[in-house]
Amino acid sequence: MTDKGPDLKDISFIRPIPLHHMEPIGLLPGTDEAAALWQFLVCAMPALKKVESQTTLEGAEDQEVDLMQIAESVRKMYGLKDLYGMFHARLIGAARRECLRSALPWDTRIDAFFETGGKSYRNLTRNPDKVGL
Repeated sequence: MTDKGPDLKDISFIRPIPLHHMEPIGLLPGTDEAAALWQFLVCAMPALKKVESQTTLEGAEDQEVDLMQIAESVRKMYGLKDLYGMFHARLIGAARRECLRSALPWDTRIDAFFETGGKSYRNLTRNPDKVGL
């Protein structure tokens, strides 16, 4: 343990494996990269909606979402060396089709995030001009 906290190697993570979304039942391959991508989507999709729909009191800080931070956290959970395998175009296509097959929502902002290498929609905050209902 260092002054900055525990080393990553000293932390054990529970790695959810979405078996019902993986072959032979689902469309995702049975790989760590596919499981990591699915976990990223499970975390990112609700985060996108939550930030967009939040209502905060005057003077309170708005919630923010950094999709790349979510991606890096998931990458570390699954012990992946980098994001390239997890964000491979074929794998993203399979995840999109699996969402459709499973009647789960797909947010097009995720497509823009993937297509721009994590630049578009990376950091999301509440639209201050939007009035909550």
